Amino acid sequence: MLTKHIARAATALIAFLVVLLYPDRQALAWGPGVHMAIGEYVLGNLGLLTPVMAEVLRSNGSAFLYGCLSADIFLGKGSTVHPTHSHNWLVGQKLLTTAASPRARAHALGYLSHLAADTVAHNYYVPNMLSAMPMAGRISHVYTEMLADSLVQWDRRKARRLLRQEHAEADSALLAAMRRKALPFVIKKRLVHDSLGLTGYKGLGLSMNIARRHFAPRGVEAYVLDMLELSFGVVVDFLRHPDTTPSRSLDPVGTRHLWSVRQILHQRVQRKVRLGRRTLGTLFPVETHLAAVPRPIRLTLGHAPMLSPTPRWGIRPTGTDG
Repeated sequence: MLTKHIARAATALIAFLVVLLYPDRQALAWGPGVHMAIGEYVLGNLGLLTPVMAEVLRSNGSAFLYGCLSADIFLGKGSTVHPTHSHNWLVGQKLLTTAASPRARAHALGYLSHLAADTVAHNYYVPNMLSAMPMAGRISHVYTEMLADSLVQWDRRKARRLLRQEHAEADSALLAAMRRKALPFVIKKRLVHDSLGLTGYKGLGLSMNIARRHFAPRGVEAYVLDMLELSFGVVVDFLRHPDTTPSRSLDPVGTRHLWSVRQILHQRVQRKVRLGRRTLGTLFPVETHLAAVPRPIRLTLGHAPMLSPTPRWGIRPTGTDG
């Protein structure tokens, strides 16, 4: 019995170290799991989209999913918006307007879908979560991102395979849009690929459960579900109405709210202020026009625990190219 407890403690410690080693993306957001889950949902429900767009994604599913991941290849991108920031609408739009093939167009749509989802993560989910955590610093930052990834169903091996595959056209277009050099990009892409291997470590779930018990805000599960549902809806709405969707008026980097929450955390540490009780989501509430976006799925906690998406609209799944 003692040996079993020691083994569990060792596993938790190793998983905790994995959390500390998890790449710091600085501009916190949904992790690769959430972006993969949203992308797979879109590909499985192409009837939500216009026939023309649906056909582009149906024939180029892997390029779309790669686009959903590729915006986060630029580790250390910072949280201050500028014209060539990877999370700038201008970069995503340039990818779309310069796309010379259906595959390049699918990649651009995946990239823009990533930005749409991150308008929810950067402006609301992350700032509200950090403001409600009992401690500041890297652990809270990483936990906030990994929490959502630990709840959604996604294929880590598929994500890693997408990052290993050849995407020369997409990568060249992205480097041109961001005015970046190839070598640093290749290195960062490899780092992201390797970090996905860490997220599959079997002890990570135990570590996340321990973290949830000790410093997760009250009502965290319901809040994560709400923000994930909104993100699914925002991406679908973007693909249906790319020019008029409310997310286009928001900063995908979330500069203003992330700066505000950092000031709050700094003052809390300086003044040694105790964390007061506050309902999650009230410090940085979702604007009415974004909250009104239709939500295509209902997410509920299932086994393991995983989020089980239940379509709200009767859409028949369609195939992809893998």
